[in-house]
Amino acid sequence: MPDPLKALGSAVRALRKERGLTQEQLAELCDRHPVYISELERGLKNPSIESIIRLCAALKTTPGNLMDLAFEKNVTDRARKQFSRLIAHADSKKLQTLYQMSRIFLEA
Repeated sequence: MPDPLKALGSAVRALRKERGLTQEQLAELCDRHPVYISELERGLKNPSIESIIRLCAALKTTPGNLMDLAFEKNVTDRARKQFSRLIAHADSKKLQTLYQMSRIFLEA
């Protein structure tokens, strides 16, 4: 099993990047210092439940989804979930373009 703090930090980083946020922006949204976010993402901080709830609110996810992302063992399932989260925030035009590109890519 991977180091739990590193796994959680990687999940926070992945969601932050998916949302197009900098560490500074995420820190502001969850009322934490940017250094805290940096240390959290590197697995150096053990967040409290309150911090996890604030992070999840800022990242528009749930603690359960964050934990699923952090501790998913199956890489394929993790990739599918990340892809699902990414397209959940796309508008119709982007979804149509993505669909067309995916068909080309997957049928090649």
